[in-house]
Amino acid sequence: MSQSDANRTPEERLILRQARQVVERKDLLALTEQLSQTSKIIQERYTQPLFQLTNGIAGYQKQIFQLRSLTEAASSTYSEALKGFRLDLPVLKLDYAQLFGPAVRYQLDLAGQLSSLTQSFSAFQSIYQLQRDEFKTVFEHIEHFLEKLTPPRAHLFLPNWRAHHGISEDKLKTLLLDEGLALAWVPDAELLDQLITARSVQERRTILGRKWKRVTSSCRSEVESIASTKYSHYRYFALKATEALENGHHETAQALAANLLDTMLRQTLKTAHTKVTGQNKRPDLGNWPLRSAIVFGGIWGSYTRFFEDQGDKIPHRFSRHASAHGVSKRQYSRINAVVAVMHTTAYLMLLDSGGVP
Repeated sequence: MSQSDANRTPEERLILRQARQVVERKDLLALTEQLSQTSKIIQERYTQPLFQLTNGIAGYQKQIFQLRSLTEAASSTYSEALKGFRLDLPVLKLDYAQLFGPAVRYQLDLAGQLSSLTQSFSAFQSIYQLQRDEFKTVFEHIEHFLEKLTPPRAHLFLPNWRAHHGISEDKLKTLLLDEGLALAWVPDAELLDQLITARSVQERRTILGRKWKRVTSSCRSEVESIASTKYSHYRYFALKATEALENGHHETAQALAANLLDTMLRQTLKTAHTKVTGQNKRPDLGNWPLRSAIVFGGIWGSYTRFFEDQGDKIPHRFSRHASAHGVSKRQYSRINAVVAVMHTTAYLMLLDSGGVP
């Protein structure tokens, strides 16, 4: 054990030992699991109220130095291991000697000057806030990196993905970009697994056709869970589309859901909506964070264009373009209505969760 490790708490030594072990094994999943755990432990400490960390000024000074030491060590270990994944944790720049200097001088004369205690505590509050602000950037880097680990880590960010870990990138692209399915938040985990493991487009459509009530119920539950008033007007129409589907009016549901989806995209993304809907170039899912990639990828796949005047057949699967410009029994079906409602649900949940800038 090195001298620096000997001065650490058992918890700190365990974190760093596990980090070094997974780095040496070059096990990416184990590494990210441990990195997430380390981030959580450190972040929890920094989000505690100040008074919970304080055991006298000297005690708080010791604690804050220990936190800095642990975080720097962990950051250094992970930064080295993750260079190949384009993760560069920011270097800590606080000058602790300078920051703690005034507080230490106040501490020396606590017995005679009560006012000095107040000033000293204020100095530590300022230091504490500076550290929290600085480490906020570290945590943002870590979270962004974890979101990029698609698809094995999808379960960390989408509740319906918790039970599934084994989809290839090619399969994900097929379901989203080629088939235009909505897979974020809905359907539930069990049905999601069935869709992923299904062997063909037709088999997946059959699953949605047989389980349409269950999927619709999931959509209603997710949309009803939105308590914020910011998107209440979208929530209202999303529930109306769901209600129409539940009552057997799938044509009404599909028309409303398709137009609501287009309205939400245009109003929330402004001119950038074309990056999600434009068909000139197949999107790279890696350009978006994980949740956004699954939502936007499926939406892009549902915006496939067709040109009837050039001999193109009206699409059989859900198409927002065909819903508006190719009204027919071929396009309007209960299965397509289910997919349309799933898309409005997924995008509304992404909005509500803060996943859209």
